[in-house]
Amino acid sequence: MPNINLETEHINYYEANDIYSQPYLESLSQSQWASSLSPVVEAKFSVIDLSLLLFMWLVIFASSIKSFGFLPAALFLAIIIFLVISNPLNGFLVLVLIFFTPVSSLLIPRPFVVSSVILVFGYIIKGNISNLSFLNTMTLMALGFVVYIGLTGFFSQHFEIFLIYLQDCAESLIFLILIFSAIQTSNDLGVLLKWLSIVAAISIFITATHCILGPSTVQYQLTVVKVGEETLTMLGRAVLGGERVRLLWPGLDPNYFAAQLIFPLAVSLGLFSITKGVFRKFLWILICLVIIGAILGTFSRSGYLSTLVLLVLFVGKRNLRALVPALAISLAFFYLLSVVPVIQERIASIPEDIVRRGAAGRFYAYQASFKLWLASPVWGQGVGSVLSSIGLVTHNTFLQILAELGLIGEIFFVGVIVLAVKSIRAGEKLYLAKSTPDVILFGIILLGLIATCLQFCTVTLNDPMVLWLLCGICGVFCTVKKREVLTDALLQG
Repeated sequence: MPNINLETEHINYYEANDIYSQPYLESLSQSQWASSLSPVVEAKFSVIDLSLLLFMWLVIFASSIKSFGFLPAALFLAIIIFLVISNPLNGFLVLVLIFFTPVSSLLIPRPFVVSSVILVFGYIIKGNISNLSFLNTMTLMALGFVVYIGLTGFFSQHFEIFLIYLQDCAESLIFLILIFSAIQTSNDLGVLLKWLSIVAAISIFITATHCILGPSTVQYQLTVVKVGEETLTMLGRAVLGGERVRLLWPGLDPNYFAAQLIFPLAVSLGLFSITKGVFRKFLWILICLVIIGAILGTFSRSGYLSTLVLLVLFVGKRNLRALVPALAISLAFFYLLSVVPVIQERIASIPEDIVRRGAAGRFYAYQASFKLWLASPVWGQGVGSVLSSIGLVTHNTFLQILAELGLIGEIFFVGVIVLAVKSIRAGEKLYLAKSTPDVILFGIILLGLIATCLQFCTVTLNDPMVLWLLCGICGVFCTVKKREVLTDALLQG
C-alpha cells in the first residue's frame, strides 16, 4: 500500500471533481464500488449526544409554555457549544431541531445564525475547516439564485420586502453548504435521517400541548406581539362546521408545517422498509403513524392530498412489501376519522372548496400571478410585486418565483431540485443491485421530495431553506457514496 495521507488525498481529489462527474469512478469495477459502500441504516447515534439533543428539545418546549427568564437560552447555548466541540455534526442536527420547535421562545436573536456561527467555530476548533469550502453544482446553482435576487434589488419597488427575502435566501444558502460540510460519512447521513424523523414525530407533543393550553403560553403571547391576535387566530383555527383548533403551536402556518412533515414521513417509511428486526420495524412504523397524526392535526387539505400522493407512490413502488405500513396507516387513519370528525369534514369539503371557492382563492391568485409573469417573462416583476399587486401571495412557490423573478430565477430555483434528483440517480448507479438498502431508502426519499414539491404548489415559501434541506440530503447521498468509493480505492493503492 502506498504511503499517503488518506484524509488529504481523498479531499483534494474530490474537490477537483464535481460530484456529478464520473471519470475516475468509471475506471473502477462495479465490484470495487459495491465493496466500498456502507449502509446508511447501520448509522449509530452517540447516546450522550442524543440525550443532550433531546434535553435541548425539552428546554425549548418548556420555554414555549412558561417563562424561565434567561435560563433556557443559556442552557441552549451551553449545550450546543458542548455538542459541536464533541462532534461538529451535532451543530447541524441542532439546525434541524430548529425547524420543528418554537425556538423563538428562547428570545435568542436569529437562533439559526447563532447556531450556524457556533457550528463553523466547531469546525475550526476540530481542525476540519477544509469541510467548509465544499462547493458543487447544487450549491453553485443555489448561489446563482441568491445572486440573481440580489441583482433584482437594484430595480425593486419594494425594497424592505426584498431585503428580508434576500437575507432569508442567503441564510438558506449557508444552510445548504453546511449540509455538504457536516455530512462526511454514511454514518453522518444515517444519523441525520434518523434525527429528522424523530424530531418531526415528537413535534406533535409540542403542537398538542399548545393546542390544549391555548392563549396561556409564552409562545402565544410572543406571537400576538409579532403578528397580531387576528392573524394568529386565523392561522390556528379551521373554520368549518364550527371553529376547530389546529394542532399547531402559535405562529405556524398549517400548510407550511404540513409541507415540513411530509419528507420526514418518507424517510420514516424508507427506514421501516430497510430495517431488520421486529422491534426496530415497529419503532419506525410508530414514528410514521405519529407524523401522519401531526399532518392530520394541521387540518391542511393540501397537506392531506400531498400525503396521499406520497403513500400511493410508496405502495406502487414497494407493492406487497408495503402491505404492513399501508394497513397500519389505514387503520390509524380511520380511527382518527371516527374520533375527530373535523378531519372527515375537511376532506369532504375539498371538492366543494375547489368548485365554489376557487380552492380558497388560490385560482384567482394563480391567474393574477400568471398575468404578472406575462408582463415580464424573463426578469420578473421583482420581489414583493405579487403581494402589492393582488393583496395576497400566490399560494404556489413555483408560480410566485416565476412572477417575481422571471424565467431566470425559476431556472435557478428548479435547477436545485433537478440536481437533487440527478444526484440520487448518480448515487444509485454505484450499486450492483437495486435491492440494496440504500437504493431502496433513497428511492422512497425521492418520492418524499416529489410529494413535498407538490405541497409547495399550494403554499408560498418565505425562503427556500426547507426545500434546500431536502435537496441537500439527496445531494449528499451521492457525495458520501462516491467519497467512500474513492477512499477505498486510495487505501488499496
